[in-house]
Amino acid sequence: MAKNSFLRKTASVLVLIIFIITIFSDASFSSLSLSNGETALDDNSELKIVLESNLVIDEAPITTNFESNDTVFGEGIHLTPSDLRRDYYSVAQGMDGRLHCIWKQQHTQHGLSLFYSYSNDSIGNNWSISDLLFRFEEDVITPKLVVDNNDNLHIAMIIKRDKYSRVYYLNYSTTTSTRTLVPVFTTNSSKFSSLKIGISHNDTVNIAWIAKKGTSAPFTWESMIQLQRRNITTNEWLPEPINLYKESNPNILDISTDYNSLHVCWTNSSDFSNTQTISHIFFNESTKLWSTYESLTLSSEYIKVLTISIASDEGLHVLWAEGTSYSALYYLKWFTNSTTTSPTIRLNNVDGNNFHAYIIENESSGDLHLVFEDAKGFLTSIYHRKMFISNGSWTPIVQLSTTAYSNDPIFMKAKASPEIIGYLLYISEGSLVYQYLNTSENWFASGIIYYGTHQTLLQSAVVDSDGVIHMVCLHMIAGKRELLYMRKIVNDTRWTDFESLFVIPHDTNPQIIIDSNDTLYIFGVISDAGTGYDAVHYSYKLKGQNNWSLLKLCYTPIGHVPDKAYYHPYMYERPFYDKPTVIVDENNTIHLFWREFFGDQMLLNYAYKISNSTVFSAREILPSYQTDTQIYHISALFDQNNTLHLVHGEFMDELDVAMIIYRSLSPNKTWSELTLIDAAYDWLFRPKIIQDTTGKLQLFYTTSQVYSNWQELYYSDFELYEKMPEDDYWTFKETFMRATVTAGYFDAILLEDDTFYLVYFSGDFSSPFWYREQNEFLTIRKRTSEGVWENETLLFITEITKATPDIIYNPVEELIYIFEEIEMNVNWFGIQKDTDKDTLGDNDEVTWGTDYLIADTDEDGLSDGYEALISLTNPLINDTDWDGLSDSEEVLIYLSDPLSVDSDRDGVEDGAEVLIYHSNPNMKDSDQDFLDDFQEIFEIGSSPILNDTDSDLMPDYWEYINNLDLNFDDSQFDEDDDGLVNLDEYYAGTDIYNPDTDSDYLTDGDEVHNHTTNPLNADTDFDTLTDWEELMKFGTNPFMADSDGDGFSDRSEIESGTDPNDPRDNLRLRKLRTALMYSIIPIGLLTIFVTVVETNFRIKVKKQKKIEEAELLKEEQTLEV
Repeated sequence: MAKNSFLRKTASVLVLIIFIITIFSDASFSSLSLSNGETALDDNSELKIVLESNLVIDEAPITTNFESNDTVFGEGIHLTPSDLRRDYYSVAQGMDGRLHCIWKQQHTQHGLSLFYSYSNDSIGNNWSISDLLFRFEEDVITPKLVVDNNDNLHIAMIIKRDKYSRVYYLNYSTTTSTRTLVPVFTTNSSKFSSLKIGISHNDTVNIAWIAKKGTSAPFTWESMIQLQRRNITTNEWLPEPINLYKESNPNILDISTDYNSLHVCWTNSSDFSNTQTISHIFFNESTKLWSTYESLTLSSEYIKVLTISIASDEGLHVLWAEGTSYSALYYLKWFTNSTTTSPTIRLNNVDGNNFHAYIIENESSGDLHLVFEDAKGFLTSIYHRKMFISNGSWTPIVQLSTTAYSNDPIFMKAKASPEIIGYLLYISEGSLVYQYLNTSENWFASGIIYYGTHQTLLQSAVVDSDGVIHMVCLHMIAGKRELLYMRKIVNDTRWTDFESLFVIPHDTNPQIIIDSNDTLYIFGVISDAGTGYDAVHYSYKLKGQNNWSLLKLCYTPIGHVPDKAYYHPYMYERPFYDKPTVIVDENNTIHLFWREFFGDQMLLNYAYKISNSTVFSAREILPSYQTDTQIYHISALFDQNNTLHLVHGEFMDELDVAMIIYRSLSPNKTWSELTLIDAAYDWLFRPKIIQDTTGKLQLFYTTSQVYSNWQELYYSDFELYEKMPEDDYWTFKETFMRATVTAGYFDAILLEDDTFYLVYFSGDFSSPFWYREQNEFLTIRKRTSEGVWENETLLFITEITKATPDIIYNPVEELIYIFEEIEMNVNWFGIQKDTDKDTLGDNDEVTWGTDYLIADTDEDGLSDGYEALISLTNPLINDTDWDGLSDSEEVLIYLSDPLSVDSDRDGVEDGAEVLIYHSNPNMKDSDQDFLDDFQEIFEIGSSPILNDTDSDLMPDYWEYINNLDLNFDDSQFDEDDDGLVNLDEYYAGTDIYNPDTDSDYLTDGDEVHNHTTNPLNADTDFDTLTDWEELMKFGTNPFMADSDGDGFSDRSEIESGTDPNDPRDNLRLRKLRTALMYSIIPIGLLTIFVTVVETNFRIKVKKQKKIEEAELLKEEQTLEV
């Protein structure tokens, strides 16, 4: 009995343990059963918990729609322009005085775009909306711009792909908007640098660069200066670039042009030391002759900056900076008689490190104006000095830039502006700013040409009645925080009116709303100077006005707005402060909800502002469902009867339970009782209310299991509840969109026809360790008005950097737009018309520069959409990677990489492999003969597709390692005269240059043909006797270790003196004979001895017996007597 009782108890304990393990390993804590108004919390606040194991991964396939359709979702576009870096831009002035500026920018998720803008006057005011000139999949380096007398743009740039470089030239007509892109020079071995462009004689474009090629010696190179010229009128180029200079390894160069001449200066060092020379040469456009080389100055330090400009007297101003740290800036002037002034003293700051310098001559006075960039530690600034031509004295250094992150200046002489001496552009905190120096030698700041952003996030967008989209976001750069605003007009792909609204002291999560009068409001949490607390502020802008109002405080704060630590225990939400929930009713009354701490208690607050008033009502503190809970994720909606429906999340730390709470506000400002919709041990994220055309209210949110807090990895299902406005309770409808990773990062919109769009993050759960994977997919899914879900559409793949997306509908354009922060940059996606049905939307065609009426703009056999979205090739260039194969040939026929010149990285370009050598561009060794294609083609000269090029039955690799001719049949040659020809040696595996491969004193030929022994082993039978010893000395069998089969090896018999060929003669038999001999003889002798002794004994006994018988007889006779 005791034993049975113990077993029963043990079984019960095991069952309990298994049950607990099952719950905590495989079970999803389901929502507490709370439907039809039944609550799981009684009056004593005790939880009645029902746990269900319902972990079901019902993953819908992630698909990207590439079928032709009238509308498609566009590629993600960087809504906010990225901050400019060094060598990202160039500027020039036209003959009409207008300034023209180009810059490169990452406008989409991959590739670079070249943009263009111009000013409407010579002062630099009213810059045009930027236009896209061209889009590249490659890295674009140092774009340089000049403008001719007809205001046409001439752009030179270096483009790199893999290890290959090209100098490209782009001609853009500002009158016809036509673009022409041509390669100027290509190379597979050189690196290009110091690219310069200039126009001489009014009709010749000059492009110069340094081509540098590495050598076998470390830290050395071979370089030369090359020049290409194009006649603008005839559109003719030189047949080949001119090699201007290739002695002593030029390092950096600059050019300067005017009508009569082209000047070229460069630095060079003959011994690769810091000692460098500045050299000069010029071309006379009248005589068409080059001058001789001449040295201008010698520096004992490394020269890293060189700038030249032609003087009014046809001389040359020369600036250079020497030294690797705290580099010093110097100046000299070259005259037409080939004389120069002495170099000046140091012109820049003593503690400065110079990076750029320009000098301009005031033609009326002859005075010189110097602008330079100096770095002091990590801070960079722009400075100015003036030299008086009368006495050569310099004015003190003056700082022009107002920020500590100003760099990459361009200071150019005014060509068609008599009131201006020069224009200065430079990058300030990522933006391109502009100043000019007038003839009175005063500086004027004109403004910002390009507003670059560093990190943009937390976007919010609305649409007005005209279909204009307004967007606001937070911008962070160089420790500064500001709110940015921009807008997009109807049927335009470009965003305009990009401006900084307010500089704020900390992060904030802005919310933009709009009323029926198209008045815009921006709300955000900002510090209140009066109380020291963080509070909600707002600004507004009336329709038709350009300026926003000053920030206004919505209420007097009594505590801080909570930061991320109180947003939700396992929901990392950026930034540190809430996005206030703001909603407008039909009377344009604004209703505001926010969270706030009062001591240790979190409060849910409500206030409103009626139309035409700037003051909010007194706050109303709304009760929470339970005390000591954390309130999060507030959502509100006005229904068709102007009743406000409010829902939010609450989290109870003590019980680790999340809840969804609902209440409503009637038009007469009466709040309903609180209703608990759901409670769970799972995390309940971001409830959202919508109302369809029937008046039905729909509430959905995610129920999520967390797998990694810091990585924000969740396993999330969407839950849907419904109710009519007059109903008292919410009814659970369904669980939909199972197995996502979205958590609270989603948004949704319901259109007027009840079409529903949901934007969320999906994941790949095929791996058992899916929660460790990093890829997550921004996805959109449509539910038709009939309630049917269509397939998912993949928008973007991210690596756990997801943020909450925003989705809006533009009723004027009848298009949907999605905003999402990706890698700290606001991006936008949208449904677009697809006129040519190439799966690339019309808006994206503008972004890419393709033709929205032609499905295959570059006529390479791949549609523009396929190239832009799938193969990631350039739809404007039929051979994206420059390898001689069209993109379609690579993608559809040869299956090579259309983005790589050399897909298999074997050193042979794909085009050459396919078209010339007929090798496989995807295999380094096409014929799998252990020789790479590059080796066979360029080093050996054999065929990369035949493993026996000369068909001599000897593989190429074997011939190669044996120094035979791979292209000649040398199979019957006998290189070592051993009686084996090369082919026999290949089959035998012997050394073709050693007549006795195994060094056994038998030639390989004898062993193979005569003795059939192994020519690779001196001892074929492994008996420690060489084949020669066995054959020539002992006469034994070289194939048998025991030639006579007597159990003794040949070696042991020879060493023991027995006959290895006589099975009757071996050590064992000999030992036996010896043993017998040494054992039989002693026995015989002993036997003889014993026999002799016994015989003698017997004889003695017999004699004794006879004696005794005789004596007895004698005694008897005596007695008888």
